[in-house]
Amino acid sequence: MKKKKINKAEKMSNIMSFIILFLLGVIIGLIIGRIELKVNNGIELKNLENCSNEVKKYTNIDGSDVYLFCLQDIVINSNKSLKDYNFDGIMDGLKLEETTYDDGGTKVYTNDDIAIIKCQTLLGNKNIYIGTKDMFDNNKMSVNLCEDTNKVVKEFTRTYKVEKVLQGEEENLFWVTLKLFQAEADTVLVRTNEKLKEGKNYEFTLSTTNTSMDDNIDSIFKNSTLIKIKETDKTGLDQLQEPFN
Repeated sequence: MKKKKINKAEKMSNIMSFIILFLLGVIIGLIIGRIELKVNNGIELKNLENCSNEVKKYTNIDGSDVYLFCLQDIVINSNKSLKDYNFDGIMDGLKLEETTYDDGGTKVYTNDDIAIIKCQTLLGNKNIYIGTKDMFDNNKMSVNLCEDTNKVVKEFTRTYKVEKVLQGEEENLFWVTLKLFQAEADTVLVRTNEKLKEGKNYEFTLSTTNTSMDDNIDSIFKNSTLIKIKETDKTGLDQLQEPFN
């Protein structure tokens, strides 16, 4: 009788050991799966509040200056900054479509959430620009940023009267009809969190590297980056109209 009881105990022990090993295997599998998921998809883009297409220096990685477009920070796996990671390692973990340009090897990477410009030009520009997926839309960043590291960025302010505002396809995107004092009006696409009022005058501060562009509203907004907008009560010849060349 005693021998029989021992066999049952041994069988029960074997069964329990098998169950424990099985559960451990499942837990380890889940942990590995979560780590894999975080590596591939654990990138959180912290948007910059009240963004008007700002491009701000973020860090330097292996001699390349990294700039953020309308982003405050990039967080990896919920608690670490991109600054703490190997940039190429993060790139490898993302599913990105790649486009290469013939300026020396500039690459543009995009997916549903992020866009990255990695400059590699014959003139030596190795800057990196990171933003949300809509970074290339209309009056935003483009591969033109990689053209020449020696180009001077010119910041200037123009005053326009807002004649009409129509909502665009996105919440902070608007078709705005602007009029320069003693000049014809034109309609351009403007991304801003500023609540523009029809009939009011505003100072638009912009930056550009294209100092040879045509001096008209359409050309200015296509070839410049909008920095900020401020309402003004100045009228006529007292309005701020700065040159860009």
